[in-house]
Amino acid sequence: MSGEIKFRGKSTLSNDEMDERGVEHQNGWVYGNLIENGDHPFIVGDIVDVDSEYIAHAWWMGIDPETVGQYTGIKDKHGVEVYEGDVLFHETIGKKAVVEYDFKFLSELEKLSWSYVQVIGNIHTHPHLLEDNHGTA
Repeated sequence: MSGEIKFRGKSTLSNDEMDERGVEHQNGWVYGNLIENGDHPFIVGDIVDVDSEYIAHAWWMGIDPETVGQYTGIKDKHGVEVYEGDVLFHETIGKKAVVEYDFKFLSELEKLSWSYVQVIGNIHTHPHLLEDNHGTA
């Protein structure tokens, strides 16, 4: 597993508004570093300028707090990064599970053969994926 720490979240702005601001996104989802200001999370881009008195990021985006998820350091069989809130499907056992990130989760994930596991969506965009089979990875 990698030691890379990054997050994703669904923007509070529309896709058009993000496009106008030049923010890279995937259908409204942004990826980067998490900064929290009280109950208000932000995903921010890379640092473009820094001084002893300030830090400037390439961009910043307010995020729906319910959608914030951390990268697990693991990729599925197609090389897709696995985040908290993702719905996984294991082909050989035919089960779906939601990624919940904690230490128990990490030890269980390491036991899986990732050549049979794929991300099929996430619980925020595709809650219907769990209607027939609910599990927690």
